[in-house]
This record gives sequence, C-alpha cells and structure tokens, in this order.
Amino acid sequence: MAVALGPLVYCFEGVDQPSGVNLADLRIDPGKPLQAVWQEELLGGVIQTKVPGVVVDMGSWADTLYRSLKAEPQPSQELELRAIPYYAWANREPGTMRVWIPRT
Repeated sequence: MAVALGPLVYCFEGVDQPSGVNLADLRIDPGKPLQAVWQEELLGGVIQTKVPGVVVDMGSWADTLYRSLKAEPQPSQELELRAIPYYAWANREPGTMRVWIPRT
C-alpha cells in the first residue's frame, strides 16, 4: 500500500527510519491512523507523516523459497514509520527509498 495525504504521494526513506532497518522488511498497519506533522527544519519545511507499522524479522526465511500459509507468523517489532512527500526524496544523504509497503 502507499501513503497519500491530499494530492501528495509519500515515500519512505532509509534515513528517516530507525538505524539498521531494511525498508524491504517494513509493513504498514492499515487499521491505525497516520499522523501528519509539519517539520519546519526538514527540507525547508514539509509535512512528514508518522505511520504505525512493524519491521518483520526476515531471518526466518533464510534458505527458504516457499512457506506454508499455516506457518507461524514471522517475528516482528512495532515501530513508527516516517514518510516524506515523494517530491522531496533524495535531498539528503544517499540511501534507500520505497513508496509501496506491504500491509501487516
């Protein structure tokens, strides 16, 4: 799923997430509301969204191509994801970026 606020599509940059978090391991919880926060000091002023989500431990997939649907849920940790408007990405340090994030 993607995050949009009004006409703007948002993206998730690695620089905005907790250290060591791989963007491929993020999941958004669509049942919880996001929060829009004005960040004056960020890129000259943008609305950043705080999105409830989780980071999934993908280590359980090591050397595994397929898993049963009945398999135990993957270990995960709740965290607050941060997203910025898509037009503003790649204006800080080099890093990863995603628009589409799977749901929890």
